[in-house]
Amino acid sequence: MGGGSHGSLLRGDSLGALIMCGLKEPPGGYPERWTIADITPLVLRHFTLPS
Repeated sequence: MGGGSHGSLLRGDSLGALIMCGLKEPPGGYPERWTIADITPLVLRHFTLPS
């Protein structure tokens, strides 16, 4: 019945938008395919918090 972000039925059911501005590129560059786990280290590094 339609799917959703939790237990989605299709790959596109869990896609979201990401807009970044002012973050330094991480060592090794940006990933070709992003996951939510890729965002946390960028934000922590930007605000100089230990990861």
